Amino acid sequence: MINVKQLYKEVEKMVLTQTTTENNKDISQVALCDKNGKILLYYGNEEIEAEAIVSIFMESWNKNASELILHLENGPIYVTPISKELFAVVVGTKQSHIGMMIQKTKALQRIVSDTLDDIVSGIDQVA
Repeated sequence: MINVKQLYKEVEKMVLTQTTTENNKDISQVALCDKNGKILLYYGNEEIEAEAIVSIFMESWNKNASELILHLENGPIYVTPISKELFAVVVGTKQSHIGMMIQKTKALQRIVSDTLDDIVSGIDQVA
């Protein structure tokens, strides 16, 4: 079981683990959000209005959906549930390969999904 600090390190590693060339980054931001659209963890190497992105998805989020991929001018956005209570919003760059974004998100899910719901319930009890 991992703690919140370890979870943040895994998300940070997901964003910072890039190929050797600076102009070939796959992921610029990651946000972990609850079902209500509340951002619980955010990491990014660029400034972005993550709450605006999350609110857009929450308005149209279908609880039966397995994933959502948007291709925008500045790069793709990938949204997927990573546990019963949380979903990930992964923002790419213009150079992003959506397959690599999905692969990194699934790797994060395998590492942390068993403890995410426990972390969320702990946060809810404190609040």
